[in-house]
Amino acid sequence: MTEEKVPIDAGAEGAEAPPAAPPAPPKPGGMKPRPNRPPPPPPPSKPSKLKGYLMLGIILSCVVLSGMVAYKIWKYFQPHKAAVNIEVESKDAFKSAEDAQKEIFRSESKVWIMGDTLTAATAVAIGDHLEALRKSDERMKDLFDLMHLKKAEASSDWDTLVVYSLQVKLWILDASDLLDAIQKPEYGGLYIPMYRTMDSLSKAQKELKEIKIRRDELLAEAQADPAVRAKTRARIQVLAEKFTALRDKLNELNDYIKKGLAREDLSPKIIKELDELREEASKAQMGFTEAGRLKQEFRE
Repeated sequence: MTEEKVPIDAGAEGAEAPPAAPPAPPKPGGMKPRPNRPPPPPPPSKPSKLKGYLMLGIILSCVVLSGMVAYKIWKYFQPHKAAVNIEVESKDAFKSAEDAQKEIFRSESKVWIMGDTLTAATAVAIGDHLEALRKSDERMKDLFDLMHLKKAEASSDWDTLVVYSLQVKLWILDASDLLDAIQKPEYGGLYIPMYRTMDSLSKAQKELKEIKIRRDELLAEAQADPAVRAKTRARIQVLAEKFTALRDKLNELNDYIKKGLAREDLSPKIIKELDELREEASKAQMGFTEAGRLKQEFRE
């Protein structure tokens, strides 16, 4: 007979317990809530037109500046530069400046010769000639650059160009300062104050000379009339003070040139105006000395 399998009673002693069933998954109601996610960032806004224009301007400026630098470098290294005649080019640039300066000087000279007043139309003409001076100055700068590349700083052409350049820069200084002060009674710049001062010095020298010529006659009159002595002495004192003021003004113009050109070591051999100013200042000092001696003869 076949044995029938009897099911094992789970409660009976010695019986093995069946394996435990896996735990049931938690119910949806018991799950912990997830934290809220941050909202997505807003879509990028369109750049403003102003920023766009600024960026475009910056880019264009960089392109233009880069092009200018590249052109300058290219210009310096062109083969035809070696064929430039420095002497001829220097003289030509200086001649152009000289022609412009003559026109400016012609207008200026009317102030101290005829006592004219510079008009607005004259100022415009001076401005045009000033631009011609500046163009000549730029040409000279190019020649300096070329000679520097050729290492010709120790040549006679370099020395000549230095003299030309300094003279042109002085003309530019005079004209530009004159235009800045053209509405002032004393004007500005170099030449009008310079030649006005020289004219005043010439008149003071003439007056002192007249007193010296009449010296014996005036001394005789002073013996008889003390008023003549006092009047003559006072007149000489005024001249002595005038000589002092004129000397100081001439020395001031001397410094004006050196400071304006930023060259304290300038020599009268390079700038002829410095030679004129020093000579006239010496005359003013001599006039002051002579007036002092003459005044002593009419002392009380």
